Amino acid sequence: MNEAYLAEGYDDEVVVFWDRLAAIARGQKDTSLSAIRRHKERLSLRYEKQRTGRDPQWRSIESNGDGYDVMSICFGRKLRLETNSSENYHHRYLWNPAFDAQ
Repeated sequence: MNEAYLAEGYDDEVVVFWDRLAAIARGQKDTSLSAIRRHKERLSLRYEKQRTGRDPQWRSIESNGDGYDVMSICFGRKLRLETNSSENYHHRYLWNPAFDAQ
């Protein structure tokens, strides 16, 4: 794994590899929803970085057990964000700032 760089960082290729492996383990055949979910999570990460000037923690990349996807800060307190996504819909109020952060 070290030689293939699969244990380092969150590059797109690494995330796709682990998401596909997880889908196989769960018996899922369609990984398109995972790709959509990861895209929306990355938008949230980008927006939080722009908003706070700090790197948020991408919690869902390691485990779904925390119950939220991104850990950020707001007024000096921890802010736990659950990123909900759909292929055909985004709530304008929630997603426009994330889209603008691209």
